[in-house]
Amino acid sequence: MLITFREKLRAGLAVWLSLFLSMPITDSLGYSGQGFSLRLVVIMTVVLLAWLTVTYPTTFIAGVLGMMLGSVILFIFVPEVAKAMVLSLLNAANTSAAFRFGAVVSAVALLVFVLLRLPRRISEAGLLLCGLGLLIPLWYLYIDSAYAALVFYLPAWFLWLAHGHGDSLWQEMPPEMLPGFRRQWIRYALVTLASVMVMATLLPKGYTALQWTGLQIWADRHLPFLADLRGGETHDLRGDGGAFSIAVAGYGDGVRLGGSVVDDPTVLLEVSRGRSDYLRGSVWQEYTGSTWSTVGDLGPWSALEAPSALRPFLRSTQLEINHRRLRTVTVFTLPYTHAVFDLDRTIYLSPGYSVIAADEVPRNVPYTVRGMTMAYRGAFDILEQETADTDLDLWLALPDTVSAEVEALALTLTDGHVSDYNKMAILESYLRQNYEYSKIASSLPPQTDFVHFFLFAEQKGYCTSFASALAVMGRIAGVPTRYVQGFRMPEKADQDGIYRVTGSDAHAWVEAYIGGLGWMIFEATPVFPTTLSLPLQASPAEPGGGSTTPDSEAPPEREPSFWDDFPFIIVDPSAPPTEFPPIATQTARLVPATVLLFLIALVLWRWRNLRKALGMIDSLPAGRREIAYYNLSLALLEAMGLGKNPSETPREYGLRVNRHVYDWKLDFRRISEGINDCLYGEGTEIEAGFASESHDFFYSVLNRYMVVSGRLKGLWELYLRQKHLSGKLLRTLLG
Repeated sequence: MLITFREKLRAGLAVWLSLFLSMPITDSLGYSGQGFSLRLVVIMTVVLLAWLTVTYPTTFIAGVLGMMLGSVILFIFVPEVAKAMVLSLLNAANTSAAFRFGAVVSAVALLVFVLLRLPRRISEAGLLLCGLGLLIPLWYLYIDSAYAALVFYLPAWFLWLAHGHGDSLWQEMPPEMLPGFRRQWIRYALVTLASVMVMATLLPKGYTALQWTGLQIWADRHLPFLADLRGGETHDLRGDGGAFSIAVAGYGDGVRLGGSVVDDPTVLLEVSRGRSDYLRGSVWQEYTGSTWSTVGDLGPWSALEAPSALRPFLRSTQLEINHRRLRTVTVFTLPYTHAVFDLDRTIYLSPGYSVIAADEVPRNVPYTVRGMTMAYRGAFDILEQETADTDLDLWLALPDTVSAEVEALALTLTDGHVSDYNKMAILESYLRQNYEYSKIASSLPPQTDFVHFFLFAEQKGYCTSFASALAVMGRIAGVPTRYVQGFRMPEKADQDGIYRVTGSDAHAWVEAYIGGLGWMIFEATPVFPTTLSLPLQASPAEPGGGSTTPDSEAPPEREPSFWDDFPFIIVDPSAPPTEFPPIATQTARLVPATVLLFLIALVLWRWRNLRKALGMIDSLPAGRREIAYYNLSLALLEAMGLGKNPSETPREYGLRVNRHVYDWKLDFRRISEGINDCLYGEGTEIEAGFASESHDFFYSVLNRYMVVSGRLKGLWELYLRQKHLSGKLLRTLLG
């Protein structure tokens, strides 16, 4: 049978449209770990079977009847095998994500195939409504792949539309001219639509289907107006480009304190290369009874150094922060920030030491923050010293709206305590134990003080309520306090090592000034841990004195960080450049080259040793070979954060590994079961088969590790540090 041009085009479009229509659907159902190759194979198989059914219905029906007859014969003569096959199929349908993924993709492919075979007008309208009706809602539900799918889906639909409208005209052409005309048409249409897709994918936006980082950064910096060309992006952004407030993430109405929280799963920031519990955003000074505001002029940027008495309780860290969908001039920093790099903006300091950029912080252009954050708890009341800093009076001011009941409560709770740290700790503990955390809160009634309303009427609330109450009560007790808004970072990073900070991670807390220790964080919101949850650090017996003996349960005292006493040098740009002698210049060039050559030689040498060891493993008997590759796979899985949890059964662990390290030819559970056969069984034929699967699975895991960790980090970990596939492990497996 001669396959017509229309049939070829219909088959190609069925595969293309099914690919990109199914992608966001499976992502929204949680099947994003399945590979592109499996998706393509499933779709091509479904399209081929559907085409055979339509083209050769008699042959297809005969084939189906033959399969049914074969199944009946199998059930009659070999019931055990038939039963095992049925049970395996049912088990796969219930437990295998790949099976469910294939079922969803098959349904989408079958739907597209049917729509393409309907009459022209119904087909065109059905495909358009199907694409827009599914992809646009998924995009607004924050399934990022829906944007890429729409970019690739619509050009294919336009191609089908153009062919349908031109088909009636082509029929009037001489038959000998038709093939050449169609080739020219399809070539022109494909080039035009491909150009449109490339331009659409490269335009700067929150999500790019085609990742070209260099071009994206250049366009963000030099052509910022392009970011506003994509329709609907404002739905995806948070903030108005001013100072950060957690109201942009659904906390209250943005004008007055109070009101309920609307959870916002939008990823606003991406943080990598380090971690801090708190990302400080905006610092508010003046409490008005219904809002917090800041007063005073911005000053020049300068590093915030932690007092020397507090440094033993801190740790150094460095964060790379990327504003994904947040528009603000606020630069997010650490509790004690030493330096800000890679930010193409002049930065200033507010009176409360929030960092403000001269212009809106660019999105998708990461900047680096280096500094220190709290890591240990200690007897801070012993380290406290008296201070007579008059500048702190600004952080003690209170409005007339504060009620006598609030004042009496704060003074009663702190009565008899001299230490400011102890006062704040008592107030913090009181709020955490006596008030309920709830995201559903009432709006603030008119002419009512917010803290009084929270403490004596509402008696429940979220972070803004607890932080406002603690800040006000601290000031009543004579402790300088400030109200801070920012983010609490998630507990764990994603598999790629990036902490994705969403709108729901927005948070408010209090910083109080403790004499001799500076500004310290206090957490009154009950659902978040306080500094008391940190490990205990040995603390000085008295201010400026020596250290006491660490508690028996305390971790060893941390080693001093390289950055603790690092002198931050300010270079005068008007000063003439320093001239180095020729020998120093040559040495400066030779040393890095020598180090680089040494590292390359070391990588090659260790790569050779690893390949040699793997070759020796390949020569082992089948059972030992399977066990060796299985243990090497476990080491790499542990490195990717896929190690076995103590509470997991082997079956649950196997399913979890299969979801993250998927290969349609391999099954980690089956390999694990093969290990038991090798250890306790006697079948050499089974061992040989499992050994081959274990070998293939190890290389699949190795490739996955290099992708997840990055090529450079993978080379560093495996060949320079020999961290995961160490020589000791290889010798043990070969021994």
